[in-house]
Amino acid sequence: MEQTILEKGFEIARDLKADCVLYCAESKKDITMARSLELYNEVSPVVVITDKKLMKRDEREIFLVTE
Repeated sequence: MEQTILEKGFEIARDLKADCVLYCAESKKDITMARSLELYNEVSPVVVITDKKLMKRDEREIFLVTE
């Protein structure tokens, strides 16, 4: 399920030609999962946020940044 959500987020970022993706990860597993996606390298740069103070509790989000 999480991988499907990530894939969809990266697809949207690619389609919108986002300047970057900010991805909130709670663990190394989350980071590894994001990096394993084919679209990970198509949307650049990808910034991974692991600071729990910057994340809402129990949520993972993909932020799309466009001009």
